[in-house]
Amino acid sequence: MKSKFGFEIKEGRQIDLDSVDIQMVQLIAESVGSWKACFNCGSCSATCPAGVNLRSCLLKLSTLGELTTLDTCFLCGKCFLVCPRGISTRYLILQIMKKQMEYGKAV
Repeated sequence: MKSKFGFEIKEGRQIDLDSVDIQMVQLIAESVGSWKACFNCGSCSATCPAGVNLRSCLLKLSTLGELTTLDTCFLCGKCFLVCPRGISTRYLILQIMKKQMEYGKAV
């Protein structure tokens, strides 16, 4: 009988940027250019009543071109109110959802 000692081998979590499809990022950057000004301060995520981690969503969007955690967003606009850069996060979220529906990537 093998004992595990609390360790196990897992898949690598590195991102292969050569295989990433950035078409979604380019489409959203065209419609909401201000989101590139985000410097990931975390204010939006800290004030979100739905628990949407918008900070990590923007990071993931900028690296992978896909999102999965926007389905609980209430579109209340609190993230916009606290954004130090004044990024229209509500409009950004709406555009992301719209583009994902157009291209068959459910939110």
